[in-house]
Amino acid sequence: MSETFSAIEELEGALQSAGYDVDYRQIGKGAFSSEVETFVGADSVLASVRFNNHLQIGAQATQGFVGIILPNLGSGKAAMCGTALDDEGIVFLPPRSEMEFVTSGRVKNETVLIPEAKFHAFVRALAPSQTWSFPKVATVYQANPLRHAQLRQVISPVYRNGCLSAETVSSLLTTLVLWLIDADASPESKSTQWRNGSAATIARRAETFIENEYQNTIHLNDLCVHTGVGLRTLQRCFASYFQISPLEYIKTRRLNEVRRALVNADHSDCTVTSVAMKNGISHLGRFSVEYRAHFGESPSKTLTEKRP
Repeated sequence: MSETFSAIEELEGALQSAGYDVDYRQIGKGAFSSEVETFVGADSVLASVRFNNHLQIGAQATQGFVGIILPNLGSGKAAMCGTALDDEGIVFLPPRSEMEFVTSGRVKNETVLIPEAKFHAFVRALAPSQTWSFPKVATVYQANPLRHAQLRQVISPVYRNGCLSAETVSSLLTTLVLWLIDADASPESKSTQWRNGSAATIARRAETFIENEYQNTIHLNDLCVHTGVGLRTLQRCFASYFQISPLEYIKTRRLNEVRRALVNADHSDCTVTSVAMKNGISHLGRFSVEYRAHFGESPSKTLTEKRP
């Protein structure tokens, strides 16, 4: 099944309706668009999602399923919890693990969801004499060109044939499990979201403060106090993680929350001004201009337009 989305809340709603726990925020400016292809078969799912914007994506892996994400970055960039992704690496997602992605440019990723029991059955079949302990949190496995090429050979026919067969799922599982087993002997080839350096920790602490206080006035000194670092360190760590400055992030956080509220509001008893002020917008004269530049439409259009 193939779908195209022209609004970020449409994509988010469709994925949530399908059972995915996701939260999308648009960091970059400009109209949003995304194409999604989904293939289901042999109790497994292959989903391909393409973005055209700078996004922050929070997600929790599906209960009962092991997930694998294959980045396809092209000229874009993507990172998981501060760890840069590349075209020949993968992200391993244990059931119910939490993760945060930041993407920029035109980026595509493919996610494979496999029943946990089936995954562990393949592990036992491929390595019956050994006991493997796979990560309990979302983990980035760095480039393995050989295994990556094998995965591409397995996945390509799915797009041509429009079918995710039991044979394809078996081949996918074999290649993925062998990749993970190869990496198990090389701890330096993987990076968990909790072990990717102090810069990411500082950025996430600042993000937590913004999340709790974006409706109020926030000064950079507030973030420095909360993270326990100086201004230059804060700005460097934050920009490395989110690819924008803390002040720009605060502005986009407010704009995204205003948009979410306008989309869900009853325009007969709601005003753009009231929603903006409730979400920390103090300069109403600039607000409409910044909103249009960010989302490609006016806030009044967002409020009155009926969406699917």
